[in-house]
Amino acid sequence: DYVAFYASVPGLTSTPAMEKLAEEAQAIRSDPSYIAKETAAGFFLGESHEDYGRAAQAASEFFLVGDIRDIYTAGTKLAGNQSLTEPESFTAALSAVSLAVAAASIGPQATAGAAAKGGIAVLKVANRARKLSAGFIRELSAAAKPAVLKTLAGPLAEIADFARKYGIAPALEVLARTPRLEDAPRAIRSALSLGEDMPGLLKFGGPDVF
Repeated sequence: DYVAFYASVPGLTSTPAMEKLAEEAQAIRSDPSYIAKETAAGFFLGESHEDYGRAAQAASEFFLVGDIRDIYTAGTKLAGNQSLTEPESFTAALSAVSLAVAAASIGPQATAGAAAKGGIAVLKVANRARKLSAGFIRELSAAAKPAVLKTLAGPLAEIADFARKYGIAPALEVLARTPRLEDAPRAIRSALSLGEDMPGLLKFGGPDVF
């Protein structure tokens, strides 16, 4: 991906060594067994190096598989007298909220609940991919309660909608540049202003691309 982006910049050309490296990587990434492994790892384990694996992880979050998995993992660790890291505690808290939102999303509020759950799913993927700042995690951990998150339903819905339209990878990069959840709509507008080059610029443009 980086070699392709580098070669697309006017005035720059990839070297034979870069092209050889890209071909070797592509040979591995196009292997059916590798694709199957990364997809399964994303869906069942919540860990993947590939965008499609992270998309599978997001799907598992939306269908509660990821929430149950993460709560079970945290509970098992605590039962063994092991402490949770801040990101692990954040993931467990979001999982509990996500399950509560899913349980409450019945009847007239179903659409809003689904949108909020979609946003929570993207946040969990971003957290595992280490795209969220420590300040973002701390602030949202304090707000990780169903009643409080209702007030943040708007930003959560916008995050979910952006990920659905443009893919999980650009959504993670936008969140990496978002200091607080309530700033997400503004960050999304900044990303959209980048135009058709948005995915590459977000991935390789550095923290100050906006």
